[in-house]
Amino acid sequence: FPSHDTPQLTICNDTGTKLEVQQGGGGNSFRVLDGTYYTFFGITDTNQLGVRRLDQSTTQVIVTARWEK
Repeated sequence: FPSHDTPQLTICNDTGTKLEVQQGGGGNSFRVLDGTYYTFFGITDTNQLGVRRLDQSTTQVIVTARWEK
């Protein structure tokens, strides 16, 4: 995600596929199933989160997200 100073980011997965979100570029990832949303708390910037398709397909999808101050 582009850089935005924020303590939380909500990802709405309406992509038609499962997503995998990783925080901080390493460690465990979190799955966001298709048709669901999840709010990530405890971040300081949206660029701390990376997202990709769980199936690792190269077909691009558009991920909807909302950050709040």
